[in-house]
Order: sequence, then C-alpha cells, then structure tokens
Amino acid sequence: MIGAPATTNSFHELAQSEVIIVSSVDLGKRLPTIAGAVIRAKLKGAKLIVTGTRSHRVVKNADIFLQNKPGADSLLYGAMAKVIVDHGLMNLPFIKKHCRDYDKFIATVVNYDLLEAAEACGVHADLIEAAALAYARAGSAAILYSTGLEYGDTDSIKAMVNLCLLSGHIGKEGSGIFALTEHNNLQGACDMGMLPDRLPGYGAVRDDLIRSEFEKQWKTGIPSRPGVAAKWVLSDRGKGSIHAVWLCRYDPVSTAFFGNAADCLEQCDLVILQHLFLTETAKYAHVVLPTAMFGEEQVTFTSGERRIQLAKQVIDPPSGITPAWQQIMRIAQDMGADWKYDSAADIMDEIGTVAPFYSGANYENLAREYGRQWPCTKDRPLGTPFLFSEDIPGHTFKFIPVERHDEAVVTNKDYPLLLVLGHSLYYWHRNVLIKHSETLRREYQAPLLDYPEGFAGINPDDAKKYGIHDGDRIRLRSDTGSTVTVAALSHEVRSGALFMPFFVKQVEQQILGPQKSGVHLIRVCVEKEEE
Repeated sequence: MIGAPATTNSFHELAQSEVIIVSSVDLGKRLPTIAGAVIRAKLKGAKLIVTGTRSHRVVKNADIFLQNKPGADSLLYGAMAKVIVDHGLMNLPFIKKHCRDYDKFIATVVNYDLLEAAEACGVHADLIEAAALAYARAGSAAILYSTGLEYGDTDSIKAMVNLCLLSGHIGKEGSGIFALTEHNNLQGACDMGMLPDRLPGYGAVRDDLIRSEFEKQWKTGIPSRPGVAAKWVLSDRGKGSIHAVWLCRYDPVSTAFFGNAADCLEQCDLVILQHLFLTETAKYAHVVLPTAMFGEEQVTFTSGERRIQLAKQVIDPPSGITPAWQQIMRIAQDMGADWKYDSAADIMDEIGTVAPFYSGANYENLAREYGRQWPCTKDRPLGTPFLFSEDIPGHTFKFIPVERHDEAVVTNKDYPLLLVLGHSLYYWHRNVLIKHSETLRREYQAPLLDYPEGFAGINPDDAKKYGIHDGDRIRLRSDTGSTVTVAALSHEVRSGALFMPFFVKQVEQQILGPQKSGVHLIRVCVEKEEE
C-alpha cells in the first residue's frame, strides 16, 4: 500500500508526534524502550490513543482508550475514517498528488455508520469520534502496531494504512506507520528474502526480469515457483512433504502457533537443531548442534526502524564452534556450490549488490557510527531517518478498500465467549531464553509460579458469573474440541473475552481439532473443572 515493507520513521521521532495511536500491542511488556519513547512524547504534550481488547500499563497514560471487542479492529478504524470523511478533514491535496484508488476506498467508507460501528465494536461513539478528529487534525501523527497482527486480521492493517493516507500522515518527521517487530532481524530476515515469494530486496520470485538478475549474480538457476511458509512446513498440511529441516535458534514445538510441529518433525528423515540451549524441539532432532552467542562472532542485524547495525566479536567462542556464515558456506560447497567468502564483510558487500537499498552499508562505516537506516545507498551513505522525505514519485500510495464486517466471530448461548490466541505478556516459561536469563526470570517469577502450565485470562465479572476463582482449573470448549488450563483473573481482559498465549503448548490443536490451525478468534464456553 505504501511501497515499503517497513516502519516509515525512526523511533526517536515519536518525540515530534502530536498524536500517537498504539494499536493492540502491550508496549510496556513487549517493547519497553518504545513504551518509554511514547510516554515521554505524552509528557511533552502528545495526545495518546490506545486501541485493543486488553488493557495494559501504557493505557494508564492514554487520553483515549478504545477497548474494542476481539476481531473488531478493522471496523474501528473504518469508523474513524468515516468520521474524518464526514467532517471533511481528508488531506485532498496529498491524496490527489500521491495516492490511487481513492474513489474505490470512499465507495466502501460510506457503508460505515458511527453509531452502528460503535455498538459492534463495544466502544462509545463519542470516543471513536474524538480519536478520529484528533488524528486527522494533528500536524504529525504516528500509528504503532505489532507485526503479530499480520498472523491474524490483515484487514486491520489495511484499515490503519487507509487512515494514514486519508490524513496525509506520511513523509514527515514523527508522522507515519510504525510496524513494530519484537526481535531484531524480523525486519532483516525479510530484507534478505526470507519470505516464500520474495528475493533479497523484496523482488518477486515470479518476476522473470528480477529473477534473471539474481541468476547472473549467483551463477545458478532460481525456481519461479514461490517457496512455502514455516507454518505450512510445521502443520498437518506439510507433514510428510518435508524430508529434512534445519532449525537454527528456533523452537517450534514449544509454541501452539505451529499447531502440531512435533508430529511433523517426527515424519522428517533428518532434523537438525542448532541453539544456545536444549529445547523441547531437541527431543525430535537427529542432530543437535551448538551455535555462537552474541559477542562470539561479528555479525550485522537490522532493527525494527530499518537500522543496520554491526555487532563486533569481543570474545572467542568455545573450541569447535564456528560462525554461522562459515557453516552455511561449507555445506553449500559440499553440495556443489562455488561459495568462497573470506569474511562476513564479503557477504555484506554482496548484499549491497543484490539489495540496492543496502548498497551504502558496509563493515567499515557500520563500525564507525550507530548503524545506517536503509535505504542506505552509495549516493546516500548516511541512510534515511524517515521514508518519503523527498519528492514522492507519482501515485506511490494505494488505498485498499476494507469491507465492513461487524463481527469476526459471532457468539451464541452455547458458546458465549470469544477466546483470543495472542502473544503472551511473558513469552511464557517455555521460551528457553527466559529459563536461562536471570533478569527475565526475576521479572516474571511470580506469574510463572502462579501459572506454571500457562493460563487463560478472564475478566473478574465473567469469572464471578461462572463461579471461577483465580487459579481454578477450567475447561474451555469449542464446537471442535476442548482444552484444560488455569484461570487468571485480570481486569486487563475485556468482559466477554478470554485471552490465551500462543505459547501454551498444543492449545490450538486441542481446541480446534487436528485439521485446523491459524485461527485466532474461537467461540467457546467455559466451565470449572472438577478436581
């Protein structure tokens, strides 16, 4: 929609934002440094608007909290767009100069009604209106959302981008879209082509011209057929189709997001696991290998603000452990490839050749300063703090109409609650890094002791209705299965909803049945489990 698969601005620019929308992400737990930037902006006078089904610590500082029903995000943002249109606050000069398909977008916006949408979202209409007017009237405004949303409701992301384009909040300092990634190199991995249908630099695998350029550089043929996603590989759909898997710092067996990863790995002829620690996945591996820690090898990584950084080697790894690039090069050579790199810096130089927006970054300049933000090109070696800062070519941006959907999943008397499968505030104890990090163990010791096998967050009013107390074992039933867990009473969870982290093992498979996966809103009932 905007022509760039990344956060548009730098995090420090939040200090320049007049309005900040935080969408469905607990910044305090998941991205505390960014939470700090948001709170400092609020203290300087920015208006803070928070949306989502769960309350959290940043909400306590919000001017407006839109606690919508699960699955109603796109409807909420569509209603805000309708308010902006009704008040004539569209940035028409920006739209006419830089955007396309505006007429198609407006044709769907007229189907939104503020009062009806407010009732369907479970949010007061005056709050939606106030949020929309504040965002549209701001000189600079930022929307922050978690890329975890992409696994659930992509319509909500489209609706957010539509809102940004409608108000012209892009191409300015402190004004844009912040697609937050909780781990370094989620951005960098995508930049390097770790997407099923993309090559490094986001060139399409199906594009013959782009593919031929890579074939010349790499002196080998590249299939035109896109690859498959990790979730397909580690699901019942991929079971038996994949014969060998190499998992590096990856523990899919411990997360319900991958459904039945254990069964899929058992079907493979060869499973190689490479990690700092033994994990649940190690039980299914034929070969377990160690890997270098941070500081034991010289590497680059790319953060959520497009910042490419260099981590220098400061200690020698234990005997027998070599950097990952050397391992991959040797395996490639054994398979017949003519890979001859003398250092990781050589690989960085090649990256600049095949991914032009990295062409100005190299080990020499990354070592001297605090990284470079791409596009970092040879004619712009200092990088780009925010995208579209100069003349935007043609109609770069595209509206995508989002049809009005009042409820993603409709409850009934038999299944009156909506179960939300999402990111845990704690990444839960099955994340092996928490087990081995003294700081994280200390931070999360209390909830891990209270709920050692995971939990389902439930609003106290709902718990009272069903005679449930904190710590009670409860059974959640859907029309396809059931699971047993522990109730965690929390005012953070909206009434009518239950929250369960992805990291509670096998929940998704148990409650959906073995043939389904990837569903994030499930209609359920709850009952106290007899001891």
